[in-house]
Amino acid sequence: MNLHLCLKSIFKFAFLFGFCLFLQNSALAQPHKQCLNWPGVTVSEDKNARAKFAEFIPPEIANLPKNSVPILVTMHGSHGLAEAEIFDWYKYAQQKKFAIVSVQWWLGNETYMQPDAAYKSISLRLNELLKKYPALKRNNNLLHGFSRGATYMPAIACYDKFNNYFNSFLLNSGTYPNDNPPPYMRPILASTNATTYSNKHFFAYYGDRDEFLPTPRIAGWEMKKSIEQRGGKFDLFITEPEGTHRGLMKNPALVEKVLEAWYQIK
Repeated sequence: MNLHLCLKSIFKFAFLFGFCLFLQNSALAQPHKQCLNWPGVTVSEDKNARAKFAEFIPPEIANLPKNSVPILVTMHGSHGLAEAEIFDWYKYAQQKKFAIVSVQWWLGNETYMQPDAAYKSISLRLNELLKKYPALKRNNNLLHGFSRGATYMPAIACYDKFNNYFNSFLLNSGTYPNDNPPPYMRPILASTNATTYSNKHFFAYYGDRDEFLPTPRIAGWEMKKSIEQRGGKFDLFITEPEGTHRGLMKNPALVEKVLEAWYQIK
């Protein structure tokens, strides 16, 4: 009897302990979900493109001057979530008074929006927001791409040449093979037009201890050279000896450095 009670107690304790670990790990795995309840954060959809946007609009925007609030548009990495980008950038947006539009361009499984479709969806959403909030800036905004999202930056910078929503692009821990670029980049790279990226500014971050890029610094330099040959200007090219794949967002001083560089561009 005593043995039976003892085993029952051990089983009950093990179950409760395991359940607590499950809850803890679930919370740790998705801490970004809490940001959907933060002031100024909302979610919208582009039903035609199946895209979702998580957004932060400063709550005081109605009282701010026209064309005074810049926008950070951000694209997550592989299997990423739009709200995770809000989680990363929210405190900086509050401090610096910029809006965030985070694109859910991973559509499930291994399906991703292509750069032209992503840019079209972004353009439509920006137009909607600009009409709703006159304080938002029409131009001089920043497009950030993390990991896989960073590989889209050179293509989208080209597409944006006429709309000119963005004056700055942040390539964060992402690049493509110089000898085997993705199909969407091949027409751009085939051209030697020295004005493809004129009036566009670029920032980049690569950590030397990146877990996913074998030679991040070299690959980053190759992309930098390609962009500069086509008229783009690199204001910042950050390499961090101890930096990892998510190294930029782990280093607030470097994030501040990027934001200051963006704010200095007119």
